[in-house]
Amino acid sequence: MGAPNLSIVYLLSGEFMVVIAIAFAVGMPIAYVLNSFWLENLAYHTSVGAGTFITTVIIMLIMFAVIVLSQIGRALRAKPGETLKAE
Repeated sequence: MGAPNLSIVYLLSGEFMVVIAIAFAVGMPIAYVLNSFWLENLAYHTSVGAGTFITTVIIMLIMFAVIVLSQIGRALRAKPGETLKAE
């Protein structure tokens, strides 16, 4: 209803970025410990490096961009008058 597009993008994506940051902060240490323990018991020992976690973050951000930004695009193209009329 008259809000600039950048404002809508910031409001909708900001909440999801907080959730992704919390998931990363909680999940990565747990994943590191569990993977290190599991990989130590293999016949061909290997270690978990920083590249694995960097790749994970990149994949998470790509998924965020595809899923959330497509929904934001749908919200930006919506006509408020027709939405209110339908409800």
